[in-house]
Amino acid sequence: MSCPVIELTQQLIRRPSLSPDDAGCQALLIERLQAIGFTVERMDFADTQNFWAWRGQGENVSLCRAYRRGAAWRRRSLDQSPV
Repeated sequence: MSCPVIELTQQLIRRPSLSPDDAGCQALLIERLQAIGFTVERMDFADTQNFWAWRGQGENVSLCRAYRRGAAWRRRSLDQSPV
């Protein structure tokens, strides 16, 4: 039995990504989000890629935010992240 969430997670983890080279992680996420009806706005700053994605309008909006912070995950646990 396959699980789409686990499969996507595995695809992302297998990519050797470290800011600013995300090894295609954001492209993969953007493709998946657009396929299920999200509008995507890229927000690139110099060599760092970011994006916002949303679906719906008014009070019925779903939002996804992706960004890269370099190797912050190596310095502290996610529970201690200020974001």
